[in-house]
Amino acid sequence: MNFGEVFNNPFENPEAFMVEMIIQGVNVLLSDVPTISKKWNEEIEITDELIKEIKEHIESIHEIEF
Repeated sequence: MNFGEVFNNPFENPEAFMVEMIIQGVNVLLSDVPTISKKWNEEIEITDELIKEIKEHIESIHEIEF
């Protein structure tokens, strides 16, 4: 998805639109993980430590703001 461009019209293809929205939502949640935020433009190895950090961050979310 590019800003300003709609690739999947939610009225014509609601399933594809929903998948795009889920992908964007996960992207927002992961971008708040400190390691991912710091290294957003680098290749990151998914280690046990990073998985633990992601899980702890997700578990600490009590409300999602848009």
